[in-house]
Amino acid sequence: MSRFWRHPLTLRALYAAAMGRAALRWYNPRRRAQDRHRVGFYESAWREAAEELGATFRPLGGGIAEIALDEHHTRVVENTCAIDDPVTLAVLSDKVLTHRIVSAEGVPVPRHLAFRFKGAQKGEKLRITWVDSKGESQTDEAVLE
Repeated sequence: MSRFWRHPLTLRALYAAAMGRAALRWYNPRRRAQDRHRVGFYESAWREAAEELGATFRPLGGGIAEIALDEHHTRVVENTCAIDDPVTLAVLSDKVLTHRIVSAEGVPVPRHLAFRFKGAQKGEKLRITWVDSKGESQTDEAVLE
């Protein structure tokens, strides 16, 4: 029986059936209506957000739009915008880098501390001295439990 499923004619028939089902789904009028409603929903949401900020909203086609405020602009598509860019996400996952970038732009950031720690045993005394993001230093000691 297992040879039947591996036979080239069986595989071609299964492929043709799968492609036929995909075509029926693609040409389904209900699916097309759902796509139009989804695109309309996101366009409306982005348009309202732009108006709230006093920005301009310009549809570019294909569900893509441009939002501009003064010299700043971004492009959006459905629920995705530039903040979802892989580079942005990589920067945001590095807290130290994010704090450095944000504070360099003059945005107030909370004090923070970043460190790596390896190889201590229970009962050992741990002494930590650091300089925080504001340039202030402090030393603390603790016994590892």
